[in-house]
Amino acid sequence: AAFPLTMSISKNYVANRLVLLGDSAHVVHPLAGQGVNLGLADAAALVEVLMEQRQAGTGVASRACLARFERWRKSESEMMAAGIHTLRALFMPDSLAGIRRLGLKMVSRSWHVKEAFLARAAGQGRNAPRLARGEGLRALAQNPKRHLNV
Repeated sequence: AAFPLTMSISKNYVANRLVLLGDSAHVVHPLAGQGVNLGLADAAALVEVLMEQRQAGTGVASRACLARFERWRKSESEMMAAGIHTLRALFMPDSLAGIRRLGLKMVSRSWHVKEAFLARAAGQGRNAPRLARGEGLRALAQNPKRHLNV
């Protein structure tokens, strides 16, 4: 059997007391395992949002709590899916070989661009969940407030 490689992002990530994450929320081309990274970041983000709500004493399954998770992860998933789709498209036609080489050479020569690209690809970019950026559960439990407003 053969299955086409497609990109699919769920219209909604949350419903009444239900959360989609990982491949149930988004399917991306298996370029460098980015689907796995997105799924792990989804799980870390859900833990972060739920811990913040628990610390605040509000319902962890409240619509507002789950909506924050949805906005955060959907925007990240859409951005990563678009990037993966674009990279895949650049590597498909041989007619783009010259542009591809030039682009890769420019990225390779710029430490700032390379580091930003690698951090994003590893799920450790500026808007990554705190668990993904190396903070432990204990630190998250002691101070669950996010550093960024989502």
